[in-house]
Amino acid sequence: MSFLRPNGIAVVGASEGSVWTRSLLHNLDTVGGGPVHLVNPKGGQQFGRPVARSLTELSGRSDVDTAFVVLNAHRVLPALREATEIGVRNAVVLASGFAEAGTDGQQRQAELAALAAETGLRVLGPNSLGLLNLCDGVGMLASGLELPAAGAVAVVSQSGGLSRAVLRLANAHGVGISHVVTTGNESVVDCADVIDALLDDGRSRSIAVFAESVRRPRAFLDAATRALAAGVPVVLLKVGRTDAGQRVSAAHTGGLANDHAILAGLLRQHGVVEVDSLEDLVIVAGLLARTGRLPGPRVAVLSPSGGRCTLIADEAHAAGLDLPALRPATRARIDEVLQTEVAVSNPLDVTGAFVTDPTVFRRLLDALADDGGLDLVVVALDLPDPGTPAARVLERLFADLREVSSSGPLPVLLLETTYAELTPGRELLQRELGIEWSLPGVHHGLHALARALWWSQAAVPPAPEASPVVPLPDTMSEHVAREVLGRFGVPLVPAVLASTADDAVAAAFRVGFPVAVKMSSPGLAHKSDVGGVVLDVRDPAAVAAAFARVAGVDGVLVSPMRTGGVELIVGVLDHPQWGPLLAVGLGGVLAEALRDTAWRGLPVSDDEIGRMLGELRGGALLDGVRGIPPADRERLVAAIAAMARAGGGLRGQYQALEVNPLYVRGDVVEALDALIVRDAA
Repeated sequence: MSFLRPNGIAVVGASEGSVWTRSLLHNLDTVGGGPVHLVNPKGGQQFGRPVARSLTELSGRSDVDTAFVVLNAHRVLPALREATEIGVRNAVVLASGFAEAGTDGQQRQAELAALAAETGLRVLGPNSLGLLNLCDGVGMLASGLELPAAGAVAVVSQSGGLSRAVLRLANAHGVGISHVVTTGNESVVDCADVIDALLDDGRSRSIAVFAESVRRPRAFLDAATRALAAGVPVVLLKVGRTDAGQRVSAAHTGGLANDHAILAGLLRQHGVVEVDSLEDLVIVAGLLARTGRLPGPRVAVLSPSGGRCTLIADEAHAAGLDLPALRPATRARIDEVLQTEVAVSNPLDVTGAFVTDPTVFRRLLDALADDGGLDLVVVALDLPDPGTPAARVLERLFADLREVSSSGPLPVLLLETTYAELTPGRELLQRELGIEWSLPGVHHGLHALARALWWSQAAVPPAPEASPVVPLPDTMSEHVAREVLGRFGVPLVPAVLASTADDAVAAAFRVGFPVAVKMSSPGLAHKSDVGGVVLDVRDPAAVAAAFARVAGVDGVLVSPMRTGGVELIVGVLDHPQWGPLLAVGLGGVLAEALRDTAWRGLPVSDDEIGRMLGELRGGALLDGVRGIPPADRERLVAAIAAMARAGGGLRGQYQALEVNPLYVRGDVVEALDALIVRDAA
């Protein structure tokens, strides 16, 4: 995208009285950006430079392909039309007063987008401060800030103001920046476009995104998938995460849907690292830009402080880090090195032995490297003041850390106890010790490491298959829904459709007492809401009575009772924004009450289904509890995968498919109820 490397820039509305113009020209003069031309109807000179009265005076100049428009909202569209007439292909619109400003502003933004569609003009904004490209020396950013050091982290932000905060954090922690792009209202160019452009450029090793909304969800996920395949992590801070309460169908699945719950699942599926704060956005993106993919999730921690080890153990557990027990042979070697009564554990308290014996850390690292059950070592200690005896002691230690990390099987990372900024003194000490970077603080550092390890194991989601569509019957009841879902391999509890009381009694003997008797009528979504379910029916007379009480248009369904298991909800929702979505959660009557649900887009792999089950707060129930045997995970995943296949095979014909509950007890996995809500059309 030529946005990132303009040949020349026309600043439209340039004025010495404008703080935006002053900041923009300062950054262009400092960083670069090709020839810069000022445009103002008054002409003359501004900032000691000649000023054109209009863009048409620049007509024919090959060095003007980008217009930076510093005008109020009412004057933007005429300026953009004039820009397109002289061949300008890119524009940055600084002004507010568009879609965020009510009906008139929305109309202005629609006209701007229409102009761009008609002419091919690429527009950043409105409400954009522009961009920095430190790889090529482009300072097209109308913001007064301390310019960051050049590096490999790209920042994409819908908020220009918060992009300044991100850059301050980057400077404070020594995170080098490749690009900064502020997208504003995203009338034309959005985050997905910028991610694609950065991937085409190829010089950013991670991309940090601040977003208030995702304008084109599918395009964003496609860009994220492309980034994952290229080994470039996308780290996202998405604000506005409260429940939207979006209900798009009569099924529970639709009732459970809310924008962020869905988005969070899709982000995980497509390898996007979601964070909760600006600090984590910078730290995680900076870490991944340095490490790339890490070899595995198993971490060992060394620290010369027992208290710090305990703090790290607690925080590692909260972050979900895997700190495995060391193998017996490794513990024996560590005992030989330390020769103390301190118990050998992970995290490992190395005591103060390394102060008197500089070889201690190296021998411990060698023992961990030979363990065979570890992927990464974290050394947790704090950097001393420059020029102190402690700094001299650490010189040998950090030389060993660099050697082991660069030549051995285990990467080594440094973790500091607190979140300390990169002062000039710290920067000098880091240079003296050869330290590129440290994880800043136990909390932020370990949570960043956990996210980096998660991303390192993320897999590119499967591509959609071109399978034929299976037509749905016109009339839908639970009996019909069972037949349809059964064709895709969904395991179903036995059920017999009975149209008379005698048939219902015969069905009960066939499936075995006790039974459940359920109303069967086309279009009935929630039978329990209308008193259409009788449970634990134990004799023929009770079956006949239940039939008389709940018989529907088609009669009743008679099924054997299932008790003493875990109940899940599994559904597929054809979402108007995201497309077909798979939902898995705690089921039965608790489905909406607890809202413990994981979401993914279709298609979905068996491994991804396993990760969905691992995300459920109630997922521990599947491991066996209070007499319930552990679930057969393979059968459970297969049942959920069958529902996903049904969602793909029936595409375009439904609002929701649902099994609630999916009964799980050991190797018994059965759908106890089936629902298909047809498309409203």
